Amino acid sequence: MTERTATRDDRRGLRGWRAALVVVGSGTLAGLLVMALVVGVLRMLQSGASSTPSSTGQAVETRQPRETTAPGVLDLCELVQTQSLMSASPYNRTDDATRYEDTAEEEPELAPRTVTDECSWEVASSGGGNWRLTLSYRAFMSDSPDESRADLAAGEYSARSDSARAEFASIENEGPLDSSVGESHYVYGESRSGADAYAYVGLVKSGVFMIHVSGPEEIDNPPDIPEQEFRAEVRTVVPYLERAFERQIPD
Repeated sequence: MTERTATRDDRRGLRGWRAALVVVGSGTLAGLLVMALVVGVLRMLQSGASSTPSSTGQAVETRQPRETTAPGVLDLCELVQTQSLMSASPYNRTDDATRYEDTAEEEPELAPRTVTDECSWEVASSGGGNWRLTLSYRAFMSDSPDESRADLAAGEYSARSDSARAEFASIENEGPLDSSVGESHYVYGESRSGADAYAYVGLVKSGVFMIHVSGPEEIDNPPDIPEQEFRAEVRTVVPYLERAFERQIPD
């Protein structure tokens, strides 16, 4: 009886060791599984944050700093026609399309390098009327020996704002407008030809552009065009011009 009892006790002790090993092994495995789950969740959160779209519903765009722009690349008049902004096209353009100038094409060493142009179209408004659309701009692509291109653009912006006011016989409303990439100023009233008109001057980086839109001219009773109608049409054009300056003017 004593020998059988001892054998039984030995077997029970062996089972106790195995049970302990099973408990320890199970605990280790559970810990590893928990750690793997935590790491996986953190990676998913990090991946989701890096690909989260912006508030506009589009992916956040990253852009490398621009040091220079090849001659002839920045061309706002061509952009307006290519995108058919406000129905502009080569077929309703009213100027001779010969005013584009990039000083880097003729005089690469000239400082400051500037890109300028002026263009106009006879366009159809969303309300069915015929308007005259004129775009002019000057972009300073480099500093001058005496002034930075930012200072040159600030002076150009002030001069263009004054020029916009001078084109009106009477001004009904004017002031700054919100811009996420620069400064802007608008003027609304009656042009010197007697038609309602709207002018918008924008400053982005070291570039300045001016949009001038007016109703039919040289008629006895020109139609009244509300400021809101002009503004809505101009706002379809402005983002394209701002984006072109933002991307093509050196940082």
